[in-house]
Amino acid sequence: MQRRRFILGASLVGVNSLLPAADRAAALRVEERRHREKRWAVCRVDPVVHALDLFLSGADGKPLRNFQALDALVASRGRRVVVAMNAGMFELDGSPVGWCVVGGKTLKEPNLADGAGNFFLKPNGVLAIENGKPGILETKAAVTILKGPAWVTQSGPLLVISGKVHPGFKADSTNRRIRNAVGVTAEGGVWLAISEDEVTFHESATFFRDDLDCPDALFLDGVVSQLYAPASGRKAGPALLGPLLAVTVPV
Repeated sequence: MQRRRFILGASLVGVNSLLPAADRAAALRVEERRHREKRWAVCRVDPVVHALDLFLSGADGKPLRNFQALDALVASRGRRVVVAMNAGMFELDGSPVGWCVVGGKTLKEPNLADGAGNFFLKPNGVLAIENGKPGILETKAAVTILKGPAWVTQSGPLLVISGKVHPGFKADSTNRRIRNAVGVTAEGGVWLAISEDEVTFHESATFFRDDLDCPDALFLDGVVSQLYAPASGRKAGPALLGPLLAVTVPV
């Protein structure tokens, strides 16, 4: 089922589908959703139309660390950021904990190790774009399935796996945090989301599965997480980050 999603891809139609691609991307807005009385900020991206990309380093080869640096890098290429979000866990220096491919180049090999912490709560997984099509895959499966991805970011745990909530989550958990995550719909749409209230992993998973219709979703990070969208009034905060997902348009 995961493999089929990469092969078939998507044909997504939105209310602004008659606009040029750059105009459709520029029209992206963050909206509020509620799930079990908890607020979420979400943005639906169509990778067929929107230039969704992964960023890690600037021209000096060092991790960008924040959205201000991302803005500067993108501007140097004649583009601007419409929406961006941190895209996975990172070390103190901003380098990714897990598998990271940017522009078709592997910057960090897949991390298949065991360990403590959310990243290692197996199964973990990756969000990847291959042949222009998005997918969320369990990490070991991704190593076999992905042949030449444009980009990959690894994080963990997976929230939803082929329509099922991660088996390690408890519906009565009291472990609440601000969390951000990403999901892919059956049609190939990508939902970027961050909770505005503290939520559990189980609540995060059911939000993506039941409200956003994502059969696959991946947790990205927690308290430091941000969703940056200037046109929606969401400013860049001071937190230091690692890999960054962003939709950009020509200036």
